[in-house]
Amino acid sequence: MVAAWSRSGLAALAASGVVLGVVSNADGTVATQLSEHRLAQVGPGPGVELAVLVDSAAVDVAKPDPAIFTHALGPAGARPDRTWDVGDTVVLDVAAAQAAGIGALHLDPHGWCPRPDGHDHVADLDDVAAALRW
Repeated sequence: MVAAWSRSGLAALAASGVVLGVVSNADGTVATQLSEHRLAQVGPGPGVELAVLVDSAAVDVAKPDPAIFTHALGPAGARPDRTWDVGDTVVLDVAAAQAAGIGALHLDPHGWCPRPDGHDHVADLDDVAAALRW
């Protein structure tokens, strides 16, 4: 299922000029899923253009191991201190990003975060795009 705000949020992020990538704990199918829904792909295409897509099954490391981010930072030409991870779990996303020296935004559309202190929250990707318009 595709969240209603994902398409508009990704488009807004892309329009902001930030370099986008996906780092996912997945089973080797995240690229296919994003492509089939016409949400995103590495390089030009019908969805939002990503600089990099890392599927944990393909790189044999998964979050919460912060090493997974090294597979994305280099190819994206990104530095940890200038990178943000947007993820939907505290342990797998927020803690892993913070351990890698990456900023973390907890995607928490319902406000159900079990540990709300120590990291920022967003309700959807449109919130992320709005935050980038300082």
